Amino acid sequence: FQRAGIHPTGGGCLCLAGDCPHCIATIDGISYVRTCQVLARTGMVIENHPPDGAPLMSMDDWQEPGVIAHNIYCDVVVIGMGKSGQKVASEFAHKDKQIVTLDAQAGQEVVGIYPGHLVVARTEDGMLHVHSREEIIVASGAAEIHPVVPGNHLAGILTARAALKLAAAGVEMNHLVAIGTQPEGLDAERIVGELIRFEGNERVEAVVVINENGIENRIKCDTVSIGLGLYPRDTLVRMGHDMAVRAVGAAAREADIPPCPKAGTVCHCANVTVEDLESVRDLGFHELELLKRGTLAGTGTCQGGICLPYIRSFLADKGEKLQAPFTARPVNRQLTIGEMAAGSYHHATPRTSLDAEHRQLGARMGRFGGWWRPWYYGNIS
Repeated sequence: FQRAGIHPTGGGCLCLAGDCPHCIATIDGISYVRTCQVLARTGMVIENHPPDGAPLMSMDDWQEPGVIAHNIYCDVVVIGMGKSGQKVASEFAHKDKQIVTLDAQAGQEVVGIYPGHLVVARTEDGMLHVHSREEIIVASGAAEIHPVVPGNHLAGILTARAALKLAAAGVEMNHLVAIGTQPEGLDAERIVGELIRFEGNERVEAVVVINENGIENRIKCDTVSIGLGLYPRDTLVRMGHDMAVRAVGAAAREADIPPCPKAGTVCHCANVTVEDLESVRDLGFHELELLKRGTLAGTGTCQGGICLPYIRSFLADKGEKLQAPFTARPVNRQLTIGEMAAGSYHHATPRTSLDAEHRQLGARMGRFGGWWRPWYYGNIS
């Protein structure tokens, strides 16, 4: 996409780490796929989501075989096999524990943690249902904080890590400017000052900042690298409330809290702006969970992965204390109906000997006591 100058969703800051909603598309009939996490292959059919609505559900594969669920039992599950994950897995191995490791880069994408210490992961061969007897370790790292200012919907805005990945892949970024943490090793013009807005038509053309003297500076550019801090990928940990689930490494770090947003889109998934947050708060929604419900910020594709730092910052700036992140529930990725149903079974509901007669007489049937029985006959007069 980037070599061809195409932005999958038309615009928005790209992270290339699966954290944001700005690269989703329909691939081979499956919608809400994060294209940055999928290897391109010959014959792959890629379709953009409609800009003004949700993608249509495909009925072409209605009769395809169901997705298989594989059940695995172990002592400890380790999610994420970066340095922290490898270290803790090695420690448990030396204790003779039976360990299962799951890593998205290896094709095992964990989508949820459920009561009973059940970890559910998506793979090419079906769904994994991993049952832990003792503990679940989350070593999912930390995500980069995205910008919230006017113009953050434009193409050409990248997180610092994304800029490094594109450079390594040979993607030309032309005049690159960097705000915050510099992308190490890249030739980027460093911008100092408070970020005010991005300017451009469909693609970013300039960055506007205010320096320490209160003077606005406009810097022309082709691409922007953003390094505003890190936020732990702790969604899975927050799903494991009252369970033996703990984070290690960067997933357990303290979150960097960005400045309170003044304008711009906070939640791209639900199209929630700073103005929307202000309006709902003025109605008396001062709690994080209530603000989420009142605006729908945090309920979309990325499940608050991008907007949560700013919602917390917004409420803290309005006089509330810095509130804990809102509740996380499975799933943290969009699944197909087949993937959701994997491992589930529906037993046929038997009919009584009078079933046909009830139906012929106009009865509305319902399932009661394991049988189809008449529920309503209408007006008997």
